[in-house]
Amino acid sequence: KGEIMFDYFALLVYIKEGKRLIGYDNFEGHRSEGGSHHKHVGDRLFPYDFVDEWKLLADFNEDVEKIRRGTIP
Repeated sequence: KGEIMFDYFALLVYIKEGKRLIGYDNFEGHRSEGGSHHKHVGDRLFPYDFVDEWKLLADFNEDVEKIRRGTIP
């Protein structure tokens, strides 16, 4: 039985007019700051508690909708 593992997801990003508005990743050199999974909201960086791929996609989609509604600047 196969299993898909997303513990090392690389990047989910929403870009508008060439600018990253929201991005979830576990790279960009932030491991040295004590964490791996995190999200970018504009120029800000927040830790992200990765649970599984379904929660990741739901959280990402929710943030994209908040950006579209203007509730995340």
